[in-house]
Amino acid sequence: MGLDTLVKKLNTRSKEITDGEYLINILDEALTKRNNENLRKPSQYYSPSSIGGCPRQLFYKRVGAEIDKTQNIEPKNILKGETGTDRHERIQQLLIYINDKLDYKFEWVDVREFIKDNELDYLDVISYDGLEALIVDTRYNIRFRVDGIIKIKDKFYLLEIKTDDTFRWQNRTSISPYHVMQGISYSLSFGIDRVMYLYEERNNYQKKAIKVIESEKDKEKVINKINKVEQHIEEETLPEKDLKSCRFCMYKTICKKDHNPLKGGQSELI
Repeated sequence: MGLDTLVKKLNTRSKEITDGEYLINILDEALTKRNNENLRKPSQYYSPSSIGGCPRQLFYKRVGAEIDKTQNIEPKNILKGETGTDRHERIQQLLIYINDKLDYKFEWVDVREFIKDNELDYLDVISYDGLEALIVDTRYNIRFRVDGIIKIKDKFYLLEIKTDDTFRWQNRTSISPYHVMQGISYSLSFGIDRVMYLYEERNNYQKKAIKVIESEKDKEKVINKINKVEQHIEEETLPEKDLKSCRFCMYKTICKKDHNPLKGGQSELI
């Protein structure tokens, strides 16, 4: 339910609904308003979470195109994002506790030390909060926060934490197609081929761990995707759009008009 619908609902039915219904409605309205107030223009770097998506969306992000002023995201989807962030942090904290306090064949690897020890000079650490580091891969203009680097029985893994609804989790036998390019991007940056996807079910917190080994061919797909978008930028042409990615896109307004910011002199690359 979008913000306009919520406001209209409150205005027309405030005298008809119960106090309990009114409370629920204003909670949803406030959540949507706060989400829109916190909207900010995304960075002009590529991100692993979106690199497998719409080429035009990547183009708009890279050139700093204007985003829609409001995002009519349903309250339940906003809450899913908030819950996912919370579960990420709690799982990371528990893994650090295992590393520090318990005698298992497990190690929580400091991302900064891994970069230094392996001389990955092309990775710039922008910030570090004790759980995650904000990193830029300067070779491909990719900016990301990796959930962690872990070591299990002397083998390095990139850790990717995901939350699932009950139905998806019960049927989960492989990683989601939307997550494939994300793991490959991390592998490309760190040179670690093993990725451990940890899927947690949202209701009962059951978990499934799925290991993926990324290949050099997989990494070439990421590089080729980036190079193709960069070529469109150089030629000032719009890439094709992927209609499957429209639902949560921040550029719906200009995309519907096939607007090219590079033609109007409004955008500038970082």
